[in-house]
Amino acid sequence: MAGLLAALLVLVGGSAPPAPARLTEVRVPAGLGDFVQVVGDRLYVAAAGPLGIGDRTLAGYALPDGRALWRASIRVRGPIRQVVELSGVVLLDVENGPRGHTVVAVAAGTGRPVWQREAALSAISPNRAIAVLVSLAGGQPATGGDGGAGAGGGTVTEGVEIRTGRTVWSYRVPNGYWQCVDCEGDAARPGRSVVIRPDGGVEIRDLDTGRLTASAVLLAPGEVRAPLIAARLLLVGGRGGGELTAFSLVTLRPAWRLRLPGNGDWYLGPGCGEYLCLFGSDGGVGLVHPAEGRIRWLTTDWVGVQPVADWLVVSSRAGLNTPSRTAVLDPATGRELRDLGRWTLIGPAGGGRMALLRRDVSTGRAWFGISAPREATVRTLGSVLDVSGDCQSGAGWLLCRRLDASIGIWRYTA
Repeated sequence: MAGLLAALLVLVGGSAPPAPARLTEVRVPAGLGDFVQVVGDRLYVAAAGPLGIGDRTLAGYALPDGRALWRASIRVRGPIRQVVELSGVVLLDVENGPRGHTVVAVAAGTGRPVWQREAALSAISPNRAIAVLVSLAGGQPATGGDGGAGAGGGTVTEGVEIRTGRTVWSYRVPNGYWQCVDCEGDAARPGRSVVIRPDGGVEIRDLDTGRLTASAVLLAPGEVRAPLIAARLLLVGGRGGGELTAFSLVTLRPAWRLRLPGNGDWYLGPGCGEYLCLFGSDGGVGLVHPAEGRIRWLTTDWVGVQPVADWLVVSSRAGLNTPSRTAVLDPATGRELRDLGRWTLIGPAGGGRMALLRRDVSTGRAWFGISAPREATVRTLGSVLDVSGDCQSGAGWLLCRRLDASIGIWRYTA
């Protein structure tokens, strides 16, 4: 086995690294259809009744040792869509089918219920003390946080104290308006909501206070309903080979215009760290510098992209007889810096490093590895059997679902 591991490492470049680290596994029980989410240094598992409905048992586990912290019964009727833990409170966003969403708050230390609201959880404010909820006007829960107002009298967006559930600010979005709450999804950036009115007016609000910070008529009436918001920019247009216009989210002043290549072959999307991604409709990826509004590079060689530290990890499309390949790119130039071969990215591993996975489908064996984007080798941590996927990582630990639906947590030192 040691010889096989060494051979695999040589394939991804460089000489053989030190011997594999010892993996120590802890199993957490879970069943098919159970909700599983990692939040910081906690793992939450919510077991459902038959057919995934009915009251749920929510359990919290410490990471990376998998120690059970508490178990509580949560009286909800639908599937849990997300879990957020802040200020000693765990927030669960529960989908209730045609009735919308319910937000349930429980104490992070015990699972004891704290408060509950008929609304959808859309964002957390920058100061991490306010949960932003969206509900239909009239007190009914909304079906989500963005994409337009609901039926009836529109929607109400509220800032709610996470510890108490008390509303500290609110505003109404009438029917026909488009709203996106905290569209960037980046905790390092100021939280904002963006509302586009039918007359083309744009309104920006701060999520800490609900205060209107900027307003201007930027668009023709009915011109846009689903813009992209990324890198502190409001980006509209750009479909069908058209012109893309960027506005500052702080001042709403025009920042730049860019004509996209092709005839609708490329579109803009998030996911490239501090840059803007371009994706080809038939595969391919490119980068736009958000300050310049200029295309840095385009390539059809890659179809997936994830930022790691200051680099981009990309993957190729698998062919009938050709496995997918992973590589590290320089974001500024698109130049390939390193070939990772058949290793795939799991996530960050602390210290600017990345956790990697490599599978042998014929045997069902999977290898875990760790490396920095610019290092010449992948250090193999060890191998395991019966991993189904859904892997995540942190500093010194790896987590995956197993074929029996249980959760494996592996600790390592590297």
